[in-house]
Amino acid sequence: MKKREWLPPRGNDRVEVAKFRAAVWQNAICVYVRTAKNLAQYGEDGDKMMTQEQLAALDPRPDTQKRWNARLCGRANLTTADIATLMRILPDALPPEHEVQMFLDVAEKRISAPDWWEWPDT
Repeated sequence: MKKREWLPPRGNDRVEVAKFRAAVWQNAICVYVRTAKNLAQYGEDGDKMMTQEQLAALDPRPDTQKRWNARLCGRANLTTADIATLMRILPDALPPEHEVQMFLDVAEKRISAPDWWEWPDT
């Protein structure tokens, strides 16, 4: 997998910094969702992974397949409604705060990714 190279905003424009951090946070959520979906814990025998189509089918809102595809691929912003929905339909698929802080530190180049870092998208 090609490693993502985050390009933090130059300077201290607060709006640009906030947008950058929001993008990093969304990426952290997306890699956690991907990890949760890829666990062999679904299906009748608990040995299947969850597809994006199956995730969308659990969301009662309209047009969810298209929406989840765009959000989990970074083409559209996650909304607070999406985050609340994820909490209900895919428990443990949201990163804890300390992980988001680490994502931000790595993406903002405050620190290098530790040797044990398992997230290739940062």
